[in-house]
Amino acid sequence: MKKKRPVNMDLQTIRFPVTAIASILHRISGVITFIAVGILLWLLGLSLSSPEGFMQAAAIMNSFIVKFIFWGILTAAGLSHLRWRASLADGFWLHRRESGRWYPLSSGGDLSDHCAISFGWSLGMVNNVSALGRNGVHDWLLLRASSIIIILYVLYLLGFFILAPDLTYEIWHGFFATSMTKVFTLLTLLSILVHAWIGLWQVLTDYVKPLAVRLVSQLAIVVVLLVYLLYGTIVVWGV
Repeated sequence: MKKKRPVNMDLQTIRFPVTAIASILHRISGVITFIAVGILLWLLGLSLSSPEGFMQAAAIMNSFIVKFIFWGILTAAGLSHLRWRASLADGFWLHRRESGRWYPLSSGGDLSDHCAISFGWSLGMVNNVSALGRNGVHDWLLLRASSIIIILYVLYLLGFFILAPDLTYEIWHGFFATSMTKVFTLLTLLSILVHAWIGLWQVLTDYVKPLAVRLVSQLAIVVVLLVYLLYGTIVVWGV
């Protein structure tokens, strides 16, 4: 039998479907946002440390490069990421038992479909396609819930900036000194970390095949997430 496999594949001839492109961009935006969280926490700590630190943070944020990165690339990545997660489409496969066989119900759908399926049929197994051993229902709910919390916090901050156009250190410090802002900020930080862990776990499962490399990467991510949580708690609760 003659081999018909191409000797040299021309990647330019490959056409990815829209869903594949959206999924890839979604994961890239998630990684960018995850890295930016550490920088934002550092800037928040600097801005709340003293009037001088506030001026330094303001000077950094007012530079052209930082504006382009944070208000351009990062904002686009964050909005793209949240739009995908907050939407009710997902990458889970639901199965139901019928005549001793498993049937895939959908690879996407809305929340009402999932609830109807869950309560209407015997939901034998729900697995994330990429995560395999993880609980797909828990991941699905956590990702959507964390997205909603993050969006609400963004609106909360946006409302503050609209009401306080002439921002000073005293106003900024007083805003984060309130109990509501402290609790809301820490809840949002926790939501980001949970969201990041599930998303990055899936990215590693999909694209990193060597088991040792994947485990080391997961351990490194856990350490970074814990550092984010510890530092964020110190910064916010220490105001």
